[in-house]
Amino acid sequence: MKERSPGARAGLEAPRYCESCGRRMVVRINPMGWEATCSRHGEIAG
Repeated sequence: MKERSPGARAGLEAPRYCESCGRRMVVRINPMGWEATCSRHGEIAG
């Protein structure tokens, strides 16, 4: 599994890889934050 950047660890940047399985996630950036979706584990919002 890839190491998260300091911005991702602080919650400022959307994660690119699922913490549970390591798969690359689909990330959508919007004015209020971000949404990331893993094909196996669903959606994470921040």
